[in-house]
Amino acid sequence: MIKRVLTYSFVEGLSKGLNKLLFLLLPLIIPVKDFGYIGLVVALEVLIPYITLLGFDRAVLRFYNDKFPNFEATIFKSILCTHWIFIFLAFLTTIFGVQHAFGLRIFPDLILILLLVYFQSKHSIKLNILRSTSCHNEFFKWRIIQQISKLIFSLIALYFFNNYMSYIIASLVSATLLELFFKVDYSDENEKKFNNETFKRLFVFSWPMIFHGIAGNLLGNADKFIIDKYMSVSDVGQYSFAYTIGSMIVFS
Repeated sequence: MIKRVLTYSFVEGLSKGLNKLLFLLLPLIIPVKDFGYIGLVVALEVLIPYITLLGFDRAVLRFYNDKFPNFEATIFKSILCTHWIFIFLAFLTTIFGVQHAFGLRIFPDLILILLLVYFQSKHSIKLNILRSTSCHNEFFKWRIIQQISKLIFSLIALYFFNNYMSYIIASLVSATLLELFFKVDYSDENEKKFNNETFKRLFVFSWPMIFHGIAGNLLGNADKFIIDKYMSVSDVGQYSFAYTIGSMIVFS
């Protein structure tokens, strides 16, 4: 048990350490203004899943072994639906003349971010399934591959294109490739139907997780949007860099 705890700690520490390393290196590659935009992108990457995942990432850990009917199919179809709703609303706002939100362009920035969050959400669910089924080695492998691929693709793209859009596209390419290669053994992988009763039972458990996640992370990320609104995106970049250093100290 101690060995397993230490292994999980090492893998999570390595994964989060690589993520922090990426944001420490970026200011050496790109202008402060573009780093500020990336700070806004990352804030949305963190906040959006608390709504679109419906708390089902936690529901997997709690109920996977209970084997509700069409468990995986219900979860994956649910989060697909929530992301399509968000994408539809984003396109709808552009029809009414709104071109920017959260300091970014709605098209293509927010649309690409929503696609990125969708793939990352699927990965989160799949990783939790691996944990629930005690596939520890598979979990360790894909957790590290996920972070290393994002680090490499992002650094290469930002080095050559030197703007915040290259971060979004590189992250999306990394997540898409991971989705193509990510294999998980599902007990009902051939079951494609959405089950209303399973959804209701999972949602009763998970809906408080939505508010809990937003409440716990809103202040730590919404401040970037406030700084962008009343100061400048360059100030967001400086703040994001200081925040990265501070979070690394806390993490350590």
